[in-house]
Amino acid sequence: MIVDISVITTVYNSERYIKECIESVQQQILPQNVTFEHVIVDDGSTDDTENLIRQLQKKYPNINYLKYGKLGRAKALNRAVDNSKGKYIANLDSDDLFLPNKLYLQYEFMEKHEECDLLCTESTTFNDKIPLNNTEELTYKIVDYKLLKKNIVNHSSVLFKKQELLNIGKYDETRTSQIDLELWLRYLYHGLTICRLDAILTGKRVHANQSFERGNRLRYLTGSAKVKLKYIVKMKKYGYIPAVGFRFFGGMLPESFRAKFRN
Repeated sequence: MIVDISVITTVYNSERYIKECIESVQQQILPQNVTFEHVIVDDGSTDDTENLIRQLQKKYPNINYLKYGKLGRAKALNRAVDNSKGKYIANLDSDDLFLPNKLYLQYEFMEKHEECDLLCTESTTFNDKIPLNNTEELTYKIVDYKLLKKNIVNHSSVLFKKQELLNIGKYDETRTSQIDLELWLRYLYHGLTICRLDAILTGKRVHANQSFERGNRLRYLTGSAKVKLKYIVKMKKYGYIPAVGFRFFGGMLPESFRAKFRN
């Protein structure tokens, strides 16, 4: 059965946060005529993730849980896309949360703005609790080639048209990092439109297991610079090269020093 929205989540040993993640999806405030499902692909978990999801599946029959062996992040995302039935797809990482009105506001926007192919929102970082943000008058911006400077599209905030994602080849399964950034830049390369709502509708959890802040920062920054330079060349936007270099070297500075610049 076709639904309006498919939320996709990939999990790997996600027992600590997966219940909160799923509950944030199921507690979305949506009109009865807007239907949704939650497609969860297990990328080979060995902890209690499967048991927790199976229990929640009894409570929420719109959960479609699929367990595979170790696929890798991009392949797992594509399995979720392949098994989705929605006109629109929203991704939610297993440690992040949706605010209660997130899907409705995005769905309503996309239905009114056919020119938009992918819609992201502002996000807030959190450890345990996140503030609610009820926005009545929504404004938005077009996300343009400034993505070559900085990735402002939080993967857990996106809602995109499934057909457009299929048209450009889904997630790049050859990649092991910057999987989302590569996809956003590919959207721009193909002339698709990315919009960003000026509302905090997504919570991004900050915790010690996030690898790029855990000793792998050089690898993360190098991968980010490489994918940006690849698309700078493809799109002939050579003026962005200095910005890529600035962010790479600036990113190597201690977090306390970088925080001063952000503030």
